Amino acid sequence: MESVDLKPNLRHIFDQILEQAPYRERQEIGRLPGFPEARFSAGHIIEVLGRYPQGWMVSLFKRNPKARVGWLSSGRLDLCPLALAQEGLSLSRFLFLEEVEEKEGFAKLAVFLKSGLFQIIIFEQVFFKVKPELHLRKLQLLAEEMGVGLVMRSKHAAQSFTIHIQVDTDRDIGNEVKGGTNERASEGTNRK
Repeated sequence: MESVDLKPNLRHIFDQILEQAPYRERQEIGRLPGFPEARFSAGHIIEVLGRYPQGWMVSLFKRNPKARVGWLSSGRLDLCPLALAQEGLSLSRFLFLEEVEEKEGFAKLAVFLKSGLFQIIIFEQVFFKVKPELHLRKLQLLAEEMGVGLVMRSKHAAQSFTIHIQVDTDRDIGNEVKGGTNERASEGTNRK
């Protein structure tokens, strides 16, 4: 039997695939408060830690005035919608969903993502007690496809490669007001 070298054929096929699917940049959604150089792009998951994340999130909404926001909460909202109106934000940009059961959280997040209505979706880490890494990765891929940025509220830092930036509001609160930069911000898994 004569042997056939398949390497040139495979390389040709691989080159054709690369030509048909060029690299695609992530769609930029806006800017992040406290991070002068950071971009908030589709598929990014920003983890917000601390007891008082409301101020940081109001700053996020103000920095991205055209972004529509979907907000899923496992309990009652800790940010009064009227406070957003007092800050000059239009409530027509927001859709709040309260009292979401933990076991239904992932499914409702997927519906929010697939709807195509939102540029930013806020959710809680408690929705991912079972297989958190798998669920976060699925959400990240779906968010990138749909052009949505994700903000995950957490009580404890998630050790996940899917988290783009972690913001600790207890430690980093007021950096934007003071004009400083957030030294804890880093991309990917190289968190400090």
